[in-house]
Amino acid sequence: MTDQDFQRLLTVSEVAELTGLTENALKGQRQRGIGLPYVKIGHFVRYRRDHIARFFNDNTFYPNGEDND
Repeated sequence: MTDQDFQRLLTVSEVAELTGLTENALKGQRQRGIGLPYVKIGHFVRYRRDHIARFFNDNTFYPNGEDND
């Protein structure tokens, strides 16, 4: 594992602000097994920045299938 693997984890509140989703929406996604990957530490839920970025990249769709990267 690298130092990158141990980056500061984001709270549910931080991810809600970042994504525009409510904390309840994130909780509902976790309960249904969909949405953003997350880390469980005891009863705490945290998110990794790199997982969020990858999720957004993997779920970005362009009109006519064009990739604008």
